[in-house]
Amino acid sequence: MSFNLSISEKELSKFNRIGVAYSGGVDSHSLLKRLSELNLNKKKIYALHVNHGINEESDSWEKHCKGVAEGLGVNFQSYSLNLPKGSSEDEMRSLRYKKLENWFLDGDVILTAHHKEDQMETILFRLFRGTSIKGLTGIPNIKEDSRFILMRPLLDTDKTDILEFARERKLNWIEDLSNTDDYFSRNYIRNKIIPVILKRWPNLSKAIEFISRESLQATFLLNERAKEDIDKATLDEELSLKYLARLSDPRLRNLFRFWLDSMNINPTSSVVSEIISSFMNAKIDSSPIIRLKDSKGNKFEMRRYNGKITLLPEETSDHRLNIKLCWDMSDELRLDTGVLKATKNKGKGISPALVKSNLEVRSRIGGEKFCPAEKDKTKSLKKLYQESKIPPWARDRIPLIYIENKLAAVPSLWISKEFSVSAEEEGIDFIWKDKLGT
Repeated sequence: MSFNLSISEKELSKFNRIGVAYSGGVDSHSLLKRLSELNLNKKKIYALHVNHGINEESDSWEKHCKGVAEGLGVNFQSYSLNLPKGSSEDEMRSLRYKKLENWFLDGDVILTAHHKEDQMETILFRLFRGTSIKGLTGIPNIKEDSRFILMRPLLDTDKTDILEFARERKLNWIEDLSNTDDYFSRNYIRNKIIPVILKRWPNLSKAIEFISRESLQATFLLNERAKEDIDKATLDEELSLKYLARLSDPRLRNLFRFWLDSMNINPTSSVVSEIISSFMNAKIDSSPIIRLKDSKGNKFEMRRYNGKITLLPEETSDHRLNIKLCWDMSDELRLDTGVLKATKNKGKGISPALVKSNLEVRSRIGGEKFCPAEKDKTKSLKKLYQESKIPPWARDRIPLIYIENKLAAVPSLWISKEFSVSAEEEGIDFIWKDKLGT
């Protein structure tokens, strides 16, 4: 007896390396064995074992897995987690995937042995815990992102077929007794709930497949609608409140979920509600901030200004420039918040005749007064920023150019009337590129 993989020999041969997430259990052992029977270069196959370190037999299991891999003529790579007892299922799963991510290189693929019953268990688990339509799609056959390419070639295979294959091949697999511990939610669903349901509804697996398929189609349509709305709402990588205000609440929620998900941020339903309340229903002159994290723990801030919503890295959004230094303009000046450089520009910029020595570059301290070349009145720098719709978080990041203790230029924005060139004269202009892209 043998079972077919959902990915062909020809497709597998295109990858540089083929990693198999190998626990030593019957599912991953059968997958590794089946893979070794294909007409593939075994030097490309890697058994990737994760030693959790929470079972007294963990080390012997690792030794067993290494022996199996050697017997099959494939490579073996082991990773240790050394997790404390009582670690949650989600914590263990997250760390396992991080180890797989460390192994992965461009051109590789990782295979896992999830099967049809795992799909059923996963969807029920998500349903009991609370999930969205996207969650009801279950485990995808292929997962491809910036971290790795993950394929599950047994997802349409019955557990009984895997067991039959393993017994026919006389495989010696590990029986992890923790799989019978109903303290873990997934074990409880597998061992207690599913058997009871199957007695009354033996076609549960087909029903779950139907739910997954329908949810996948619904998710596709929701994503398609979100893309259309985001394309219409986006202005310079920010979202227009004017367009968002036209959308119904369900479309708003769908848009925010998709927009944040595209940046690896998975907001809960309550967070989406907070975003709508804070950004759509707040007073026009308020400055709401919502802090978020992506899947890698990077922190972001969602902010609103000038009728737009933007997402900024938290570590830079409130970073104030704090400098006072001389600059000869020969090279670009790299600062904590961005890059400053000088350029020649006919009819615009500081008159070279007024630059008697190196310029001084300073940070904003507040209270600065300034009269731009194209204006007739001196105003506070704060007022000029407000009139030009410069976001509050960007203002203290911009360096200021001084000549003999006088504010001569605000790079990429204004040149002081006192120091500016005539229309026929070539001046020294300044370009400022903020790391935030603003």
